[in-house]
Amino acid sequence: MQVKLTDFSPDGRAVGRTSDGKVVFVPGGIPGEVVHITPVKQKKSWMSAKIDAIHEPSSSRISPICNPECGGCSWQHIDYDYQLVSKVGLLLHSLRELNPPVISVSRAAEAAVAWRRRVRWHVFGGRVGNRKGRSHEIEGGVCVQTEPPLQKLQAELTRLVASRGTIKMDVSAVRGAEGIHVVIEGKISNRLLRDISRIQGVAGVQHGEKVLGAKSVTIDDDCQISASNFAQASTAGNRKIREQVTLAASRLAGEEMLELFCGNGNLTRDLAAHAESVIAVDTSPGRHPGDWKVVTADAAAYVESHKIPKVVVLDPPRIGAKEVCSTLADKPWERILYVSCDPMTLARDITLLGAEIEYLSLIDTMPNTPHFESVALLRRRT
Repeated sequence: MQVKLTDFSPDGRAVGRTSDGKVVFVPGGIPGEVVHITPVKQKKSWMSAKIDAIHEPSSSRISPICNPECGGCSWQHIDYDYQLVSKVGLLLHSLRELNPPVISVSRAAEAAVAWRRRVRWHVFGGRVGNRKGRSHEIEGGVCVQTEPPLQKLQAELTRLVASRGTIKMDVSAVRGAEGIHVVIEGKISNRLLRDISRIQGVAGVQHGEKVLGAKSVTIDDDCQISASNFAQASTAGNRKIREQVTLAASRLAGEEMLELFCGNGNLTRDLAAHAESVIAVDTSPGRHPGDWKVVTADAAAYVESHKIPKVVVLDPPRIGAKEVCSTLADKPWERILYVSCDPMTLARDITLLGAEIEYLSLIDTMPNTPHFESVALLRRRT
């Protein structure tokens, strides 16, 4: 079956239509290409398919830097300039009904490889790595997107489990100033746990309540984090997000700010530098690097039961903040600074708020993937 690819879906797959009008999602494709495909999954109005042959390749197609079957970097076959253009297109398409302003775009500060400081690997059958795209099979090669210390850790973990093929577990790791912090999920012997803690460069390992070595490491100068906590995948990408948040916060200088989904205070410290005061709220806040007020609470419940200042900052997970924004819609806020990793949930939440976009920035934090961050300064729709 031959199709012409025309767009990208929000998850980064190329999209086309069959001769009978059925939508087809094609991993590994690029808009503009004509490809021969084999269906993998069929529904009434759509199908997913794999590429058998490329009859008319895009001028933006390049050789993948590693195994294209790996599910970690689904855009590694695309020239970087076209990746960036496509990310802008995904953001604008999601916000098309909100009349977005001109976007400020920040290119990836990282090289094409060795930029990722935080990972989650799967371990099974003597392999350690990412799952292949839309599969449970593990791609066992060392990930070249990770920083060199993490590449060495992956190689050492693979060596340790190679003769223990029955081991099935997940490994989270983050590289900080003191070394790498590792969190293990799944069954593991005390001996293997001890062996992992002795790998060169590992600062600490945690398995349930058991900790060998450090409980956390320091990232971004002064934030304490364990491998089970959220952090941006790259140091340089996080720096660019903070720059955009600081720029937006400087427009709101002197105001009291409420930050929801504050995490470990990654953005709180930049807000505090410009605000009269900051209240930082999270269901499980980390150890913050400042003396602002930190509240342990559900964001939606806090908004419902407390007086809200003029400025609110949102940095929710990928699912967005639907309940929070529905509640905020009836509150007397004047500006909302929204940091988002999903343009579709961002568009939904802006609509729920009854807001319009005053300033919009796209930060390419994850090259060779369809993922990016956006920072939007919102005001009430007039």
